Amino acid sequence: MISFKNKKSKQRYFSLLPLTQLIITDVSWWANQRGLDVVITETVTTLEEDKELQRVSNSHLQGRAVDFSLIGWSEKDIKDCEKHFNEKYKEVSAYSLRTKKPVLIVPHDSGHGRHIHLQINRRFYENKRK
Repeated sequence: MISFKNKKSKQRYFSLLPLTQLIITDVSWWANQRGLDVVITETVTTLEEDKELQRVSNSHLQGRAVDFSLIGWSEKDIKDCEKHFNEKYKEVSAYSLRTKKPVLIVPHDSGHGRHIHLQINRRFYENKRK
């Protein structure tokens, strides 16, 4: 089951691209089978919020990205999730600026605690606009 850090994240969840929602639901099902929680901490953001956080990507603005907490997850859980979903969804994954390879799941800490950043490719946003 998916839960949310706050009311704002829950309300904005419904503004995510449908593909983003589908994938986070799949991740949640996978995690729940392992007794892990998926607590969504960030969904769609506004331009002002992104400027405040000094983000350079439009992924949250465009509904292509979602962040969720890693509280209660072991390093093995994180690695297993990364491996499984980066392979399963490589055709829809965003590309790493560093490696230039498709990456859907990126565990990191941007100063607000460890979490996973899940991001689909921008072409799905571009196709929505046409």
